[in-house]
Amino acid sequence: MANLSDDIERYIKAYLQGMDEVELRRNEIASQFDCVPSQINYVINTRFTIPKGYVVESKRGGSGYIRISKLQIQDEGDLLDLLKAQILREMTPNQTRQYLVDLQRHGLLTKRETQLLLLVLTSPAISEDHDGNLWRSEMLREIIDQLRVLWD
Repeated sequence: MANLSDDIERYIKAYLQGMDEVELRRNEIASQFDCVPSQINYVINTRFTIPKGYVVESKRGGSGYIRISKLQIQDEGDLLDLLKAQILREMTPNQTRQYLVDLQRHGLLTKRETQLLLLVLTSPAISEDHDGNLWRSEMLREIIDQLRVLWD
């Protein structure tokens, strides 16, 4: 049996079928699925991200909306630019892990490369403080730059 988040994701993707952009109301979806609006936020924030091929705009309030657009990616260079823009100033081990998994999902890293980078970048030897998180962020930028060289 699928969980609620999977059902909401399928619903939104079905709504997007054949369209490049869709505007949704968080409260309407929440009432349809008999859940709180924060559940809709969770699904959108985790499953409709730039690395997964979507741009999300959100306006809160009474006339608020969620606009989800499919990204128009022409080549690997465009994808790498978008992915590089998603690297935060500081990256925690969990954020780094998710980021590397997204690179693998997009075919930019092999499973072996992903595992090796995970071993290095999320090692307990690297602190989870400000300096360690800055270092992880810089290393991810370097990885993207090197991938760009390989794709060009």
